[in-house]
Amino acid sequence: MLDEATNIRDSNRSGSNQVGVKQFNERLVLDIVSTNKGLSKADITRITGLSAQTVTTIVNRLINEQLLKKGDVIKGKVGQPSTIIELNNEGATAIGIKIGRRSADILLVGLAAKVESRHSLNYNYPDAEDLFKWISNSVAKVINEIPKAQAAKLIGIGVATPFDLDGWEGVINAPKGEMSKWKDIDVARKIESITGQKTFVLNDATAACLAELRTSKERQKSSFLYFYVGTFLGGGIVLDGKIYNGIHGNAGSVGSMPTSLSTGNHPTQMVNAAAIHTLEVMAIDAGLPRNAFDNDEPLDAAREKIFTKWSTEASNALAFAIVSGQAFFDVGDIVIDGSIRRDLLELLIDKIEQSFARYDLQGLKLPNIRAGHLGNDARAIGGSQLPLHERFGLDQSLILKSNLAS
Repeated sequence: MLDEATNIRDSNRSGSNQVGVKQFNERLVLDIVSTNKGLSKADITRITGLSAQTVTTIVNRLINEQLLKKGDVIKGKVGQPSTIIELNNEGATAIGIKIGRRSADILLVGLAAKVESRHSLNYNYPDAEDLFKWISNSVAKVINEIPKAQAAKLIGIGVATPFDLDGWEGVINAPKGEMSKWKDIDVARKIESITGQKTFVLNDATAACLAELRTSKERQKSSFLYFYVGTFLGGGIVLDGKIYNGIHGNAGSVGSMPTSLSTGNHPTQMVNAAAIHTLEVMAIDAGLPRNAFDNDEPLDAAREKIFTKWSTEASNALAFAIVSGQAFFDVGDIVIDGSIRRDLLELLIDKIEQSFARYDLQGLKLPNIRAGHLGNDARAIGGSQLPLHERFGLDQSLILKSNLAS
């Protein structure tokens, strides 16, 4: 545990024993504990550079405020047993909302990023009027379902949604003109007005990447490229533990990336080669329902044939994107997650690794590929981290302001 913790220490994560930095040191301790999924007081002292007395005072105060709690007692080979200090999930809560092209989710998420409750809605396309009515009613239900003491700890709402929700109307077969209604909607202001809760908005793929960054134990010791396979395809870039968004907030927009060099015609974009909407179209063309791959049943012959064809094309496109990205960023990991069911995601990742054999990789070192661990919840959990991070986060540059609205 200490080896991992030592790797993440830098000048921005060292505390101060001076008077007047109480809030910074408290946020520092919360961040350190969160990053390492629990530490002893001795570990916290070593990582932060604070005195043992200061750490004890801060930890005890945060336990009294119910932001931290005592965990397991670890019996070492030398010295007294040590008690692990952990985030208290009930110490604060936020609501994460995902607004997607096929579904919406509302999650109540605690300080330790654990989901306490959920409400979900599926649709053919997001009708703005109906969807905001559902959000208003569902948020009210979420708040009414929790004890008053816990409701008092609700600090806001974070929304994960595509910034171009008004685009690609024909791809999802929405009625003409319906999606364009989203162009003039200020999502943060609208949800804040109907819920009374302070609201933030982040691009959905970036939010999913943020959730992976904030909840994965690997997050502080590697840079990674992130791909989210949803109705459309999105992504993110994490460099040295921070999300890189680019000047226009479009870094990681892999859905718009071409799948090949131009030969006189416009090459297909990744969004048409490696996204679930393409799999849906293939299912419909074969006489199956659009959600034919949503349940957990083993694939029958018809669905297996369709998935094999889709995953072959998708894996080739994703391998191309990974090789291209690695040439620029030279990261240690590739994380692939999505709303696709887990067993099919694993099959897709296996095919991506096989597709690397099609490329000349001289001069490149292939990164490790791993599946994200949050699946369909990644986007809403990422949204929930916005108000939580504003209240308790140490490094405000973790989330660039260009992607926030309030």
